[in-house]
Amino acid sequence: MRLGFAPVLAALAACTHEPPPMTARPELARPGPARRSAVTPAAKARAPDLSHRECGELALERRALTAAGKGERHPEVLAVERGLSACSDPRPSASACRRVLSENASHAERGYGPRHPARQTTDAKLELCREVYGPVGAPTPDPADCESLRSERARLIAGGKGPRHPAILAVDAELEPCNAPPSSKETPSQ
Repeated sequence: MRLGFAPVLAALAACTHEPPPMTARPELARPGPARRSAVTPAAKARAPDLSHRECGELALERRALTAAGKGERHPEVLAVERGLSACSDPRPSASACRRVLSENASHAERGYGPRHPARQTTDAKLELCREVYGPVGAPTPDPADCESLRSERARLIAGGKGPRHPAILAVDAELEPCNAPPSSKETPSQ
């Protein structure tokens, strides 16, 4: 029996297996875009453009960045500080504080708890507004502003928004100072 397999084994031993010739050229590696190292100066974070903000908004933004845990060398904090250095009065305006009040009401309506990052930043901004304008957080708006807010609320309700809709809650937060009783300073003396 051994003789039957011998010619087959000899033929197999003599045969060398070579791969078939390639018909397609292999893809040459194309150079990709140059990658930057994280330590090069070109990889620095860009500071936000704050040129369109008023001084009071910059002060609110600074307070929010501090509440968010950004350090004094963070690029956003440095950009805000540069903007604030040119300000003579960094107190937030009444309209900016009203926006903070509506933003805070919107976060509360969405169910954000007091430890939610968005809520912490708006609470920090609201704290600054309360330092400037007292416990309400913003001065009473002009009667014309109150009427425009009431008409805006009526328009939203007519448009199908419910009393718990975020837009209605935001307007209600802005209307809150309008509905507040006048303080003793504002009442005329008899």
